[in-house]
Amino acid sequence: MDGGSITQIGSYTELLMSGTACQELVNAHRDAMTVVDPLSNENKVQQEDTDTIQAEEYNKCYSTQQKSEGEISALGLPGVQLTEEEEKGTGDFGWRPFLDYIVVSKGYLFLSLAILSQFGFVIFQAAATYWLAIAIQIPKISSGLLIGVYTGISTLNAVFVHLRSIYSAHLGLKASKAFFYGFINSIFKAPMLFFDSTPVGRILTRASSDLSILDFDLPVSIGFVAAGSIELVAAIGVIAFVTWEVLIVAILVMIAVTYIQ
Repeated sequence: MDGGSITQIGSYTELLMSGTACQELVNAHRDAMTVVDPLSNENKVQQEDTDTIQAEEYNKCYSTQQKSEGEISALGLPGVQLTEEEEKGTGDFGWRPFLDYIVVSKGYLFLSLAILSQFGFVIFQAAATYWLAIAIQIPKISSGLLIGVYTGISTLNAVFVHLRSIYSAHLGLKASKAFFYGFINSIFKAPMLFFDSTPVGRILTRASSDLSILDFDLPVSIGFVAAGSIELVAAIGVIAFVTWEVLIVAILVMIAVTYIQ
């Protein structure tokens, strides 16, 4: 078929021997399955010999039995298989994967809102503790006022925690859609060479377990890192507000932790 219309009808051998697009398609598929070193003179000589043998085989095709597609593909060029071993990385990759996660998904807004919600949570958490510390020093404060103010602050605290979870979930959903649509578009627009050189199992792995990590693990990891970092900074800030000497210890501890890691 060419351009949506049938141009020739016949058996595989007849179409192959007619010297038209069918033969070009078979040759293109054969060349895509192997890679020949263009700098090797030996490979060039082998290619010329193979082309000569192939032409003779085509001329004798009418007098021989019909060959299957696998047998005709066996006449292709010797070379190195295109399929390469899958690359895997281990160890510390730094912040680049997380930055790419945010950039590709364009989740700057949800990330910012989640961080602000975490700041609100930390602020009201400290405010609740501060209120208890101040209230117990007031001699004639009523239990209703003490509990009421503390309940109000705790309610706002819970609201910010809820907002943080919502924004984190929206960030993960947006990133999941962005990566999944990009993956599907790349698969559907990939040339045949990609499918010849890439095992189907590797593609299915990308579409299942790897995307599952993007959907579940990365949003949770980013949320935990952001929440822990903000709470650590807030704790150091509160302690430093009361006793500034703790900053010296905190700096030394951070340097020691970085060195040990």
